[in-house]
Amino acid sequence: HTFDTSVLPYEDCCTVFTPRHPKTCPTLEQILEQEAKLPVKELEEKAFSTLHSEYIKGD
Repeated sequence: HTFDTSVLPYEDCCTVFTPRHPKTCPTLEQILEQEAKLPVKELEEKAFSTLHSEYIKGD
């Protein structure tokens, strides 16, 4: 009964925050340098401001 809903395109956090061209073997130094550039607070606010919850009660 839920297949049609399950296959609808949906932007979840995985697709929103995944880089377009990820580097597969960065050094820890490179990772920390790039992470320091992220606007984490703004990203969190965006994620939480668009949050939608639905409660489904089973039989």
